[in-house]
Amino acid sequence: MHTGKYVSFPFDVSDAIRKTYIAISKMKRWNSFDNLFFLDEFYDNIVAMFEDNSGSSWVEETLAWWNEYFIFLFVRVFTTLLS
Repeated sequence: MHTGKYVSFPFDVSDAIRKTYIAISKMKRWNSFDNLFFLDEFYDNIVAMFEDNSGSSWVEETLAWWNEYFIFLFVRVFTTLLS
């Protein structure tokens, strides 16, 4: 179980995934549709996946992993993109 101060919620994970997609795609600015799929629907589906399985070990383990590794991954991905 994660014991750090920061606690992620499904919308944190979903928002970060959506923003990462935008950052690595060819989108020049935010748009809810990028000719592949609807980003708002993508966000909602990720949140729903967590909410529909609330209390399951998968949700608990995924959020614990996210809390532990998110900052490291975030810095690494964006450092790579900027280099």
